Amino acid sequence: MNKINFKNTRWLGLLSGFIGPFIGSCLYYLYYLNEAHYTGVDHPLSLVGFLQYSYHHHLLIQVLTIGSLLNIALFFLFIKLDWLRSARGVLLATVFFIIPFVLIKFVL
Repeated sequence: MNKINFKNTRWLGLLSGFIGPFIGSCLYYLYYLNEAHYTGVDHPLSLVGFLQYSYHHHLLIQVLTIGSLLNIALFFLFIKLDWLRSARGVLLATVFFIIPFVLIKFVL
């Protein structure tokens, strides 16, 4: 039986490239919670409330773009590990994220 090696595959890069912006957005939310605590906000927003606030104030694209910065770290980590196929997958996932961002920001 053949064992599938996911270490240096485009699928690993795509998967981590699609999950990375959401993890980065959650990290940004945790930073937001920390800032809200130190600025004296009595009731900071929940994660869903934060995303709804971002959506209604047209900040969701900015929040997801900040979250996409994690893909840069993943890309360079895969380059450093010499997992070039995985690095290509992260780059491809980032391009898939950029296209809707540009369309929403400038066309719609």
